[in-house]
Amino acid sequence: MNDRNLPILLSESVRRYGLDPSDIKIEITESMLAQDFATATEILDTIREHGFRIALDDFGTGYSNFAYIKRFPITTVKIDRSFVVELGEDKSGIALIRGIVALAKSLDLSVIVEGVETEQQREALRTTGCDTIQGYLVGRPCPAEDFFRMVCTS
Repeated sequence: MNDRNLPILLSESVRRYGLDPSDIKIEITESMLAQDFATATEILDTIREHGFRIALDDFGTGYSNFAYIKRFPITTVKIDRSFVVELGEDKSGIALIRGIVALAKSLDLSVIVEGVETEQQREALRTTGCDTIQGYLVGRPCPAEDFFRMVCTS
């Protein structure tokens, strides 16, 4: 997040391949924002001006600060998997997820919940208002060539 050429490189890439920047979501971590606040803000503002979406990954861990979702031009909050691990056993996890979702929605942000591995977790999340779930239940990581083969044959 300290390369001021990043927005230009991203824009040139989508133009070269005929992609719509609004279909691309750039994921950043909270720790990336903490390194050089002023430069990160400038770069992210420019990336947004070019039409890209920005997701704040692992929200709720480490350097977590609610001010980040106000100060930075993000479009999506990705709630960290640590809130999901004990869903069903611990009611505070679902309450925290609902609270984060409500806050994000009030700021017109979309919400992805990470680390969903079981049907029980998916069912618990149905009532939270999150937009998307991500995790092994949906699909496991795979090499790019396997992914493209899977997409092309579907």
